Amino acid sequence: MVGTSELPSLSNPPEGYIAHANNLPNYCVGTACGSFKMPYIYRRVIDLIKGNGAIDVEYMKSMQMDVKNLQAMKFIDYLLKLDEATEQSPELGLALDLLSNWIL
Repeated sequence: MVGTSELPSLSNPPEGYIAHANNLPNYCVGTACGSFKMPYIYRRVIDLIKGNGAIDVEYMKSMQMDVKNLQAMKFIDYLLKLDEATEQSPELGLALDLLSNWIL
């Protein structure tokens, strides 16, 4: 068991906000370590925070409903290049149609 005084904490960061979205923690205390490896949601949260001046309740609601997927943006172009293989696989053609209409 790790005492709360040993856990990481942060007060009044220079950025003016604290963000966390199950991203990789930068600490390990005793046996309390994080194993979160997906930084994409965290990066999107930071983009949304930095992309807006004042953050009010309505903006927070829109942040909660945001579906932009930064991870998908990294690989969608590669998948869409599989278009020439759709003649051999109708299922692949359907999947590529869905991907091409995906709102990132």
